Amino acid sequence: MHRIRTATLLCVALAALFAGSVQAVGPLTDAGYGAPEASRRPAVVVQISGRIDATTDHVLNPRCAGKLWSGTPKDGTGAFYKGTFDGVSDFCGELRLPLVEPDASGFDYREDHTYVGTVHGCGTGTFEYTVDGIGRPFDPDKGYIPGDEYWSIVEGTGTGDLTGIRSGINHRTGGINPDGTVFAEFNPATNSVTCIPAPRSGGGPMTSVSELPKVK
Repeated sequence: MHRIRTATLLCVALAALFAGSVQAVGPLTDAGYGAPEASRRPAVVVQISGRIDATTDHVLNPRCAGKLWSGTPKDGTGAFYKGTFDGVSDFCGELRLPLVEPDASGFDYREDHTYVGTVHGCGTGTFEYTVDGIGRPFDPDKGYIPGDEYWSIVEGTGTGDLTGIRSGINHRTGGINPDGTVFAEFNPATNSVTCIPAPRSGGGPMTSVSELPKVK
């Protein structure tokens, strides 16, 4: 009887110790084990580097009615990204009033983009973002019209692996070449997004680009 009681107490002690060790592991994030998988994975900040090269449509895309220019990747125009962003975007653009800065130092413009592709470190999907830009006077030393662009993701527009992606106001620099093509470069010191990285193992594959909606 004494041996049975001792064995029973030992089992209870081991069970309590095991339960305590599992509890000590704690949830993967504050969301806890019972939350959906995406909310259990911690969000991360991804710094953006790379480049955009863009051209505009010869004829305004009908969906950009009321704007001054557009870019449509399926027609060979639009914005093409290489670097942390690896994909394309279509866009609509317009000049902002006043058309020229008060000191004649440049002009203001606005663009609305729909990005389709991958954000390395986050996953693959789509999101919308806006650009407020300033074009400067032509710089003969550089050979192009330099500019600054301040862009931010429209919250709630992310899809696929990029669901929930967000950003503050980011700053990229670029210019307009004499042939009308446009470029911009991302400095990681001034460009970043926050996202929940897509699972790479044990949680299903990342979204394939072929599964994403096509840009218009």
